[in-house]
Amino acid sequence: MKKIKIFLILVVIFQLGACAQNLSLVKTERVNINDLYSVRPNINFNQLADSKITVWTVNGFGLDRIVFINNIKDGETLFGDDTTNTYKKDMNEVEIAELFIESMKVFGKWADGKFKNLKLGKHGPFNGFKFEKTLINQDGLSYKGLTSGAVINEKLYLVFFIATELHFFNNLQNEFLNIISSMQKV
Repeated sequence: MKKIKIFLILVVIFQLGACAQNLSLVKTERVNINDLYSVRPNINFNQLADSKITVWTVNGFGLDRIVFINNIKDGETLFGDDTTNTYKKDMNEVEIAELFIESMKVFGKWADGKFKNLKLGKHGPFNGFKFEKTLINQDGLSYKGLTSGAVINEKLYLVFFIATELHFFNNLQNEFLNIISSMQKV
């Protein structure tokens, strides 16, 4: 009986290890996000990254996240999938915001989403745009967020922050704004 118990504990440990995400720590120092810019966070983050998307979180991806979407070329989707609409290099800011919300709803499986307060502004040192968003997940939990972006050399670069409307949005909103303002050309 004792051997079976040990065996079951080992099986559970190995299953948990197999499900673990490969996270790395982002410290409070300047970090290159892509070949165009770097940022400097004021707090530590956990990071998941691939070639086009980098995701940071403090409390877990279901509670808060800052997402860097890099180098989206004409004809590509925002999240590298084949189910959402594609970015076109001649899109205006309204069309990009609509593409973003629609991509989040389809690819991210959000039940509802809207953007508001779209305006031209700085994306770090680049001329770009900003907008606010609200999203509701499949369970009815409400999220708020901010997005900053720019089209640079006909490629789309977005950074967005999203967190639960209750508690986490207000706690991390200023850190997102700090990250955008800390952006420097590489």
